[in-house]
Amino acid sequence: METRTYEREKLYHEVWAEPMTTVAKRYGISDVALRKQCKKLDIPLPKKGHWAKVQAGHKVQVPPLPKSDGPDKTVVFVNDTYRGLSPGLKASDRLLFLPEEERETVKEYCAGLTVPSELSKFHSLVVDTKQYYRARKESTKPPVDRVINITVSDEQRERVYIFYSTIFTALEHLGYSITIKAPRSERYYNYQPLVKDNKLYVGLGEDDVKIRIKEQIKQTKHVPTDEERNKYFIPAYDYENTGKLHFIIESYHAARKNWRDTETKRIEDQVGEIVIWVMEA
Repeated sequence: METRTYEREKLYHEVWAEPMTTVAKRYGISDVALRKQCKKLDIPLPKKGHWAKVQAGHKVQVPPLPKSDGPDKTVVFVNDTYRGLSPGLKASDRLLFLPEEERETVKEYCAGLTVPSELSKFHSLVVDTKQYYRARKESTKPPVDRVINITVSDEQRERVYIFYSTIFTALEHLGYSITIKAPRSERYYNYQPLVKDNKLYVGLGEDDVKIRIKEQIKQTKHVPTDEERNKYFIPAYDYENTGKLHFIIESYHAARKNWRDTETKRIEDQVGEIVIWVMEA
């Protein structure tokens, strides 16, 4: 069992010297988890836009570390067995954070989840996303913060829309929230977010994890054409969409992070399992 120690004064100086995400990486945790430790130790934190002002050369006031009747450090035990959970973890060992009766209800619900081949009613975020990519005029496009950043080929878009709608509806039914954020806009002052900056999050209370779907790419060695032989730059490789999708939980603490289409199974066939692992994360 590994232990991780957070010293109040040391951590205070660290979070005011560097962005939270940088400090969190040194501790091997997420910035959300580090914020929780700071809250326990009564450490004031930089507000939104702080680092953008610093980067722009503005003077910023650092609040002093307040007196506190709480501890001057915390020691956290890290269960390496849990962090190393394999995809083959017994079903009985999943969702242990839920009461037993609720756990069985969730498992039964997830076991019955299916992704339809067609869908007549999409989740509201998917509706807005479809409208954004379909609209020709800016005036008919929904707000950027309502648009999912879709990075798959056109042939796979409808499939992704249906999958997202299914998993969003399931997670919301189980008490989770689905939000779109543009982390880059939170780091840079007066930055206007673009759709390509958008990240998709599943949240519960103050916690959230990032998820996304991408299309697997096939890399092949590029064979130069006669026309290219006289050019200064010739690409070393060609990249081709495969039509195979890859679902990812982008969280340091996620025990399982990846599901891919294979020759025998698609991510749609694993939707119930994916929902459970998102909850675990």
